[in-house]
Amino acid sequence: MTYYFGFALANDHQAQLDALLTKHASGEYSEPDEISRLAIMGVDGVVHALAINVIALLRDENGDGTALLDKVAKLVLKTMHGLLGQLLGNVSIEEQDKLAAYMLRRRVDLPQGRLFGYQLSSEDG
Repeated sequence: MTYYFGFALANDHQAQLDALLTKHASGEYSEPDEISRLAIMGVDGVVHALAINVIALLRDENGDGTALLDKVAKLVLKTMHGLLGQLLGNVSIEEQDKLAAYMLRRRVDLPQGRLFGYQLSSEDG
């Protein structure tokens, strides 16, 4: 049996990412602000899937007990937004090639849909 670690991106994000990768595959490079916007959406997806959604599951019926974790997750989001804006503000063609290759390696197509993730080793599965 094959095991995967992954999660579905928001539909609009997945569609925009797929369009960007299709353009890239045809030799059309993107503006840095478009790459930054999609990267920020990706970070949001990862933090929501691995932190904010998990924190929501841990809340008790009063909503107490996870406020600090929720604040930390939101602080991580704000920090990553700023860092990605600076980091990706001037992306070269070579760097775009590397980013596209990375995103394609993280694409997992299953009968249930497309995930952002990767295949696990048999041992980890």
